[in-house]
Amino acid sequence: PKRLIALIEILIIIYIIVNIYMLYYYYRKPMGIFSPVYVIAFMSLGQILPQLTTIYYLPHVYNPSILYNLLITMISCNLAFMIGYERKVTLKSNKILDIKSSWIKPLIILFAPGSLIFDLIMSASHAGIKTATDGVIAFQFQALGYISLILTLMYLRENKLTLWLVGCLILSTLPILHYAFGIYGSRLSTFTVALLYAYLLAIKFPNRYNLIKKIFTIFFIVGCIGSLSISEIRTNMGKDSQNSISDINFIKNIKKSFTGGSYNERAGMDLGNAALGIDYCFQKNEYNYGSFIWNGFVFNYIPKRLVGENIKTSLIIPFEADKYIQALTNGITCTTGYYDAFSAFSWFGFFVFYFLARIFAWIRKRGSYSTLYMTLFFYMLANSTVGVTHGLQLIFAKIEFLILLFFTIQFVIHKKNIRIVILKRILALNLTAKKLITKRIYNRKYYNQ
Repeated sequence: PKRLIALIEILIIIYIIVNIYMLYYYYRKPMGIFSPVYVIAFMSLGQILPQLTTIYYLPHVYNPSILYNLLITMISCNLAFMIGYERKVTLKSNKILDIKSSWIKPLIILFAPGSLIFDLIMSASHAGIKTATDGVIAFQFQALGYISLILTLMYLRENKLTLWLVGCLILSTLPILHYAFGIYGSRLSTFTVALLYAYLLAIKFPNRYNLIKKIFTIFFIVGCIGSLSISEIRTNMGKDSQNSISDINFIKNIKKSFTGGSYNERAGMDLGNAALGIDYCFQKNEYNYGSFIWNGFVFNYIPKRLVGENIKTSLIIPFEADKYIQALTNGITCTTGYYDAFSAFSWFGFFVFYFLARIFAWIRKRGSYSTLYMTLFFYMLANSTVGVTHGLQLIFAKIEFLILLFFTIQFVIHKKNIRIVILKRILALNLTAKKLITKRIYNRKYYNQ
């Protein structure tokens, strides 16, 4: 109906205005380009908007009626995220968890090879060589490399660059860039490196922040333009391809991306999957109430090699909409963070984005006093790009990973300390016993005399 089409067009315009305002507001704020709101607004305009207009231009593929719930969700979620991040966070206690300064250097050195191990695994995988690991494990190694890089940059905020730090930076950065430009064409890896080094430059040269934010924003724009041709880029990077990246017509692809010309019927689209999934939940009145977070945790951190596939499957909370999308999209199941929000609480799904923004704000506040929290903040911030375009679990997984990682380290160190204490007590008891025995022998000799 014409009224519905007109309403959808108005909602699309509102969505664009909201994200432009978010971008402008945080671009003007001090260090605003390093906020998750700025990143999500940029991804909304650069990645989500072309998919949204594609759905609009393909009424024979996507029924226009499914856009209403989708657009309401998208607008309310982005606004809720900004409001949640803007609300002030107060520190009720001065006691904040942190990494001991004596741990930082060992952790940087320990985690730096993670990037290289990840790169070797993925290089072997793309070359057709079978390895004893899988993608989930490989990406945990990449995460260690990211954490080493972030810890190094946090350390450099107050310390000078030394030779061993240069070595760790190279070891943690170059494999990430090799994976991004030499193997797969990873947008996330490229963005992560650019984000972290831009932050380091902004900290070291605060008087140059205006120049840094302009360069970073231009980089973001160029990245979004290149991302619209990501399928061709990855195809041309393949070892069997006879074409190069220079053969790609990026301008033509921009036009096709916004008008539906680049739509692939077999592959579908992430936002298209979200629209179909949201409509399915709405029609069936079925919601998962946030169980996607638990299911993601099971997928990432419950190894089927140890517990068995049946036990791992039984731990997952089934949700029919996920199965529907899997069957509909030939297994390509990225559904964006908007679907995660709506599938949890329907039109009140914006509370998921609000809650996530409060977590970001809470961690960022503590990051001003803690290297641990600042590391977690930037680790989450780097992944906020795929959180909105692929799924929110990709952000929650980073919180889970760091909690598991540092609790494990703390447990190992604590266990070692317990052993040392026990050993000292045993030695002390031995010395006490020796003194008592010596005294008893002396007393007996004295008595005998």
